[in-house]
Amino acid sequence: MADDGSQLTGEAKSFAPHRRLDLANEHDFQLGAFRVRPAYREVRRGDVIDILEPRVMQVLAALARRMGAVVSRDELLRDCWGDVSVTDDSLHRCIGRLRKLSESDDRRSFVIETVPRVGYRLVAADLVDRREAETPQSPEPTPEVQARRLGHLPALALGGLVLALVAAGGWWLVNRGETWTVKGFESAADTLLYEAQPALSASGGQLAYAAGPDGKDQDIFVRNIRDGSTALLVGGPSDDASPAWSPTGDRVAFARVAPDRPCQIMIKTLPAGPERRLATCRSSETTRIAWSPDGARLYFADRPELGAARQIRSVAAEGGATTIVTAPPAWMRGDLEPMISPDGRSLAFVRWAAIGVSDIYVQDLSGGEPRRITNDGTEVAGLAWSTTGKSLFFSSNRSGDFGIWSVPASGRDQPVRLGPGLREVRRLSSGADGALAMELADVRANLVEIQAGRLGGTVITNEAGVQWAGDISPTGVLAYIADTRAGRSVWTRAPGQPAQKQTFFQATHMDDLRWSPDGQRLAFVAASHGRYGVYEIAAAGGPPRILLSGDYEMTSLSWEANSQTLVLAANRGGARRLWRLDIRKPGQITPITGPGWAAVRVSSAGLLGMKANTSGIWSLSADGSRARRLTGGPDTPTNAWIVQGERQFWIDWSGRQPEIMGAGVEGGTVSLVAEAPAAATYSGLAIDPNSGAMVYTRKIQMDIDIGLMRLERTG
Repeated sequence: MADDGSQLTGEAKSFAPHRRLDLANEHDFQLGAFRVRPAYREVRRGDVIDILEPRVMQVLAALARRMGAVVSRDELLRDCWGDVSVTDDSLHRCIGRLRKLSESDDRRSFVIETVPRVGYRLVAADLVDRREAETPQSPEPTPEVQARRLGHLPALALGGLVLALVAAGGWWLVNRGETWTVKGFESAADTLLYEAQPALSASGGQLAYAAGPDGKDQDIFVRNIRDGSTALLVGGPSDDASPAWSPTGDRVAFARVAPDRPCQIMIKTLPAGPERRLATCRSSETTRIAWSPDGARLYFADRPELGAARQIRSVAAEGGATTIVTAPPAWMRGDLEPMISPDGRSLAFVRWAAIGVSDIYVQDLSGGEPRRITNDGTEVAGLAWSTTGKSLFFSSNRSGDFGIWSVPASGRDQPVRLGPGLREVRRLSSGADGALAMELADVRANLVEIQAGRLGGTVITNEAGVQWAGDISPTGVLAYIADTRAGRSVWTRAPGQPAQKQTFFQATHMDDLRWSPDGQRLAFVAASHGRYGVYEIAAAGGPPRILLSGDYEMTSLSWEANSQTLVLAANRGGARRLWRLDIRKPGQITPITGPGWAAVRVSSAGLLGMKANTSGIWSLSADGSRARRLTGGPDTPTNAWIVQGERQFWIDWSGRQPEIMGAGVEGGTVSLVAEAPAAATYSGLAIDPNSGAMVYTRKIQMDIDIGLMRLERTG
C-alpha cells in the first residue's frame, strides 16, 4: 500500500484547545545586542532597558521559538491571543513596536521580515538561547580522585558549534561529507494534551504519535502532514505508546503499557485492520520500537529480568522468539532508542551508563563489537538516522540545554549543533525529504510548602524552569537546585531574605542536596563530563569541593551526626551498596553493606535504607550485616525521603495522587501526613525545623508538543 498519507481512515477525535504562549515559562535568550527576558517583559541593551507590553513580548517570543522559520498570522494570533477575537491590526501594532526596537540598535541585531500573504519571520545574526550563552566550567577533580570517565570503557567490559542564521537561508549544519540546511520549522501537534513519541512514515507524509492528558492513558493518532487532518488510530482504556511505521506504511507497531507489568509489542494493520500481539517484554514497562528497512524484523529494548541492564532485542514481524542484539555491561542501566540504518546493515542505539550519563553507539548487524560514536557522557534523549545513512541526529544536553545535534555515523568527527533550541528537545524521528520530527517540552516545577493535614500549599519559588532536591538547615535556611538548562545551580534562602545563588555547576544530573547537621556545609551527588561525584559547598558559598569522583552511579547520600562523614548509595563494582565517606579524606570510601541498596538516610536509631528492587524502608545494623523491614512502602527507592527527630517522611506515588506518608524511625503505624498534588517524581522532601512545614517539588506546568523541522542536504 502506498504511503502517500491518503490511506488512513479512523475515528475523528475532539482535541483539547491550543495552549497560549505563557511568558512566565519562557526562558531568556539573546538577540544580538539585546538580552530578552520574557518572564519580566524586559529587553536589555547595555544599560538601556525596555519594558514591552505583554502581547508584544509574546509575539517576539513566538517568532524566536520558530528558529527563523516563517510564522503565519493565524499561528501568531493563536499563540499570543488564544481564544480572544482580535483583528490583524492588533498583530500589526505589535510587529511595528518590535521593528522600532530593532531600529534603535545601530547593529540591527534582528529584523522582522514580512512574507506577503503568509506571515512574518525573525532574522537574527546570532539568535542564542540564554542557556547556551552561560558556559561556566565545573571544577576539575582533585588529583587523588582522578579516574576513568563513567561509561568510557571498552565494549567488552561536542565539540564544534556551528550557528549561523542568514537572511537567505537557515542554520547550516556541516559534517564531513554532508552539509545540511534548515529550511523551515512548523508545529505538527500542539494542544493542551501531551503529544509525544513522534514517528514519521518513510515517505514523510504521515506522522504517528501518542497523546494523552498527562502522559498516561495515551492513544495513538495519525496526522496527514500535507492537509493537517488527524485521525485516531488506536484508542480505548489501554495506554498505548511509541508508534513505529513499517517501511511500506501499511502497519504501525506500538507498545501497550500497563502499570507494573511488562509491555506488549503490538502491530496494527492500516487502514482499519485488526491489532495483534507480536511479543511481550520480559520486564520493561515501555520501549521504543524500530523496523528493519525490509519490514522483516522489529527491534526494541528490554531487560532480561527486573533490575538488569536493558538489551536491544529483535523479533520477526510475523512473530517468534526474540533475539539478543546488544549486551551492555551488567553494571550499566543499558541500551535504549534502537534505530536501524537506511541500508539495514547497522543498529544505532543509546548506551545508558547511569542517570544523566549516556553515549551513542553503532552495531554492525552482521556481528562484531559496537562502535562508540560520541564520547560525551551526557544525556541523550532522542536518536534518528539521516536519510543518507551517513549522519545521526540526536537530542542531548551536552551544552546544558537539550538541543539537536548531528554526528557522522563513522564517529570520526565531533558533533555539530543544529540551530538554537528555545524548548527542550527530546525524542526524534526522521523521514523523507529532510523531515525531522521532534518532541518539544516546556516544563515548570517549583518548590511548594505545605503544612501537615492541610490542602493546597504555597508556591515558594516562582522562577521558570525546575527547582528540586530542597533541604532546610537547622537554622531554617532553604537550599535547592535550580535547572535553567544552561546547567544547574545551588541556591539558598534564609528566612525573610531573597534567594542567593551559591554556585553554578555544569552537570547533566544533580540530586540529594543535604545540609550537614551543624548547618556549615551542603553535600550533593552530580554527574558532570561523564563522571559521578560527591561535592561539598560551604554555607557561605563559593565553588564546590569534590569529595569523591568515580565511574559509577551515585544515587543517595545522608550526613551522620558528626557532620564529618557521609553515608552514600553507589553502584560500584556492579552492585548497589552503602558506603561511608569521610570528608577529611576525599576519595576514600569504605563499604557498609552487601549489594542491593539504592537509598539511605541516617536516623537516631541508626541507618535506614531502601532496596533497589524491593519495596519498603529497612532498618540496618551498624555494620550493615542485618536488615529489618519497617514499612511496606514506598514501592521504589526515592530521595523524597526525610528524617526529622524520631519520625521519617516520604512521598508515595502508588495511588491516584501523590501523598506524604509518615512513620517512626523504628517502624510502627504508617499514616497519611498530607496530600502532595502534582509532586514530581524527581522531587526531594524537606521539613522546616521551626514551623514543621514540608517542602516538595510540584509540577506547575508541563506541555509536550511535536515540531517538524525541514532539512535540505546541500553538499
